[in-house]
Amino acid sequence: MPQVTLETSTIERMKAYAEPLVDTMDSVILKGLDAIDMLKAKTNEPTSAERIFNPASPPNLAYTTVKSVVWKGKRLSPAEAYWNPLMFIVIRETVKHMTKEQARNLILCNKVTGKKEDNGYKYVDEVGVSIQGQDANNAWKTTYNVLQALKMPLEVIFAWQDNPKAATPGAIGKFAVTFE
Repeated sequence: MPQVTLETSTIERMKAYAEPLVDTMDSVILKGLDAIDMLKAKTNEPTSAERIFNPASPPNLAYTTVKSVVWKGKRLSPAEAYWNPLMFIVIRETVKHMTKEQARNLILCNKVTGKKEDNGYKYVDEVGVSIQGQDANNAWKTTYNVLQALKMPLEVIFAWQDNPKAATPGAIGKFAVTFE
């Protein structure tokens, strides 16, 4: 069993959450981890406190985490629910509706025709282009540009991290891209 050294101040703080003669240090740590798990579960569930933003003029998306994406009537897997993977999924869709050249022209971020896989570039075979990884703002800008061209609806729910540099720490936002 591993041995762990705790500061006296940490032990004193743990006592505030411990039931005397019942809890051990391990059980107090487990209570803390359970509380963190519950908070995470709550932040993964969309709430009525979502603020709907215009996807054409988004707020600053720095320090945001994508919580869910519904595209083409399906919820994307958690592994796909990030700004860059979403951008790549939408870009791959373009060649089903237009030529590779037309698709490449819709990509607003750093790109190189052909295969390049260094300096943060990822090759998208379907379009024949390598795209550099983007921050949340630029990934959304390209995603939205492609969605507009394809006239494809999308819903994204995201949350700002609890970071003082975030536009609205802890808030939940939503983009609903729709076409009539």
